[in-house]
Amino acid sequence: MKAKILILLSMLLFVVSCGTHPAQKEFERQMKAMQSGNLSKFGKASGDVTVILDQFSKMYGEGMKKITYKINKVEAKGDTATINVTVKSPDLTPYMSELQNRMSEKLSKAMPKNNEELQSQISELFNEKFNSKDLKYTEKTLDVKYVKNGKDWEMSDENEEFFKILTFGLMN
Repeated sequence: MKAKILILLSMLLFVVSCGTHPAQKEFERQMKAMQSGNLSKFGKASGDVTVILDQFSKMYGEGMKKITYKINKVEAKGDTATINVTVKSPDLTPYMSELQNRMSEKLSKAMPKNNEELQSQISELFNEKFNSKDLKYTEKTLDVKYVKNGKDWEMSDENEEFFKILTFGLMN
């Protein structure tokens, strides 16, 4: 009896996993890379984009680890797919004036010697907020659009609200 139940559950899991749309798989891969706090795992980046992703990871990595999501539904038509998702992400906008004041105070005492030292100071301030118990969050349900490019599914540029929430409100 246990063997039959185990076989039935295995078959059900197989059927469910086979039904996942490729755009959803790509979305989940990208979100896992983001939640790792290291955007070098994001893939398909080179040159200046790689440098920007690396800098973003250093400054906001702790915040990226706190992003959560739930896929509500996936709709696909031809070469487009829409993933309706609820995303919860840290929101830094309530802290921006405080962060600016503290950064100005630090800079007035001693100018950083180089860009890396400046990034380190900024990262330190952000990490303090990301790790504070009063960290504010934004939660939104929205559609994330994907388009098929050859045989790959890529996130569309039309996802401004999604990008805002993933950048902790700093893209406003």
